[in-house]
Amino acid sequence: MSFNQIVIGLWLASTVMLLLDLAFMAKRRTRKAPVIAATEFIFIFSAIAYFISTENFEYVLTLATIFSGAVYFLDKILFARFRRNRYLRIKEKRAVLNTDEEDYLSKGMPVIIDYSRSFFLVLLLVLVLRSFIFEPFRIPTGSLEPTLIPGDFILVNKFDYGLRLPIINKKIVAMHEPKRGDIVVFHWPVNPKVDFIKRVVGVPGDTISYVDKVFYINGVEAKQNTLENVPYVLENGNIVDALKRQEDLLGVKHEIYQFPSREADNFTNLTVPDNMYFMIGDNRDDSADSRTWGFVPESYIVGKPLYVLISWDKNSYNLRWKRSGLSVQVKNEPAGETA
Repeated sequence: MSFNQIVIGLWLASTVMLLLDLAFMAKRRTRKAPVIAATEFIFIFSAIAYFISTENFEYVLTLATIFSGAVYFLDKILFARFRRNRYLRIKEKRAVLNTDEEDYLSKGMPVIIDYSRSFFLVLLLVLVLRSFIFEPFRIPTGSLEPTLIPGDFILVNKFDYGLRLPIINKKIVAMHEPKRGDIVVFHWPVNPKVDFIKRVVGVPGDTISYVDKVFYINGVEAKQNTLENVPYVLENGNIVDALKRQEDLLGVKHEIYQFPSREADNFTNLTVPDNMYFMIGDNRDDSADSRTWGFVPESYIVGKPLYVLISWDKNSYNLRWKRSGLSVQVKNEPAGETA
C-alpha cells in the first residue's frame, strides 16, 4: 500500500466520522470529546500531507474549494441557524449566560465547518489565480537546457493562450495561439496528469524535417552557429562533450545543446495536423519530446512561461541569484536579421 493510499484512507475515514458527528452528536454536546479532537487532527494532517505530495494539485485544489464552499454555504443557510436556536433555548433556561452569542456560537463548532469557513475564500482566490492568471512551475529535468535548467521556478501566464476551466481544461475565452519558437507548458499526451515544458517547433500545417540534427520547416533551414564546446553532466553522473549552438528558428534565436557522440534521429516531411503542435527540447540529444511521443493537442496547452522567479541548485544547496528575473521567451526577429 502506497503512502498516498494510506493518507487518502485516513482522510476519508476521518471525514466520515466528522460528518456523522456533525449530523448526530454536535448539536447535543456542550464540550468537544477527545476522540473528536483526535479525529480533527487526523483529518487536517492527512489533507495537508496529500495536498503536498500529490501530482494532481489542480484536481485536489478544485475539489477542496468545492467541498469547503459547499460546507460554508450550508452553514450559512442551515447549520448556523441550528446553533443560534440552541443558544436561544439555553439562554431562556438561564437567567445569566456568561458569554455573548458570537463567542458561544464559535465554541464547539465542528472542525469541518470551522475550517471551511476559514479557508474557503483563500482556496477560491488561489484557484482563480492559478487557473486563470498565473501559475508557478518547477523545471524538473534538463531537457530545455541551456535555456532553462533543473531547479528553475518559473512564472507561467495562464491567460495568454486563452482562459480554460480547471480539470477539464476546456477553453472558454480564446486569446492567442502558440507561435513557433514559444516555450510552452502543456499536459503530457502520454499521461495528462503530468505537465511538461518544451519549445514549439511546428504549428498546425507545418511540414517538418530533421536531418543531421538540423530542422527544416516548410523547406526552410533553421540555421545553427556553434558557440562553444562544454562538458555536460548527465543525470547518471557521466560527463559527455556537448556543443552549445545558436539556432535561428525562423526568426526566434535561442541556444541549444547537442551531443556529437549521439546519432541523429532523422525524419522527413512530417506534417503537423490541425489543432496539434510539435514540441522539442533545447537539449536536443537528451530530451523526450514529440520525436518520441508525438504531437500535443491544442486542448492540452497549459500556459506560456514568462520569467524565472528563483532557481535552486540541489547539488550545492544554494540559490542561483543571477537567474532570478531572467526572461524565458525570446523576442521574434525577422529571419536573417543579426542579433
